[in-house]
Amino acid sequence: MTFVSHMEIVSNILYSGVFEKFPKLKTISVESGVGWLPYLLEELDHEFEERGVAKNTTLTKKPSEVFAVQYVGHLLA
Repeated sequence: MTFVSHMEIVSNILYSGVFEKFPKLKTISVESGVGWLPYLLEELDHEFEERGVAKNTTLTKKPSEVFAVQYVGHLLA
């Protein structure tokens, strides 16, 4: 069940707004089996767009967009 804990941590970080407040912040996430990641990002975006989370937050980007910049973008830089 380690991946479930990891999903919770990634979700909390993406929804926290910390990356919008500190756009140069770098984080690292070490996980050998990330097959759950596309599902998680899809669900977080759904919550953000369809369930009104976006109306109750100061976030301006979907969680998948934040992930693409903050996690993947730093790998490519």
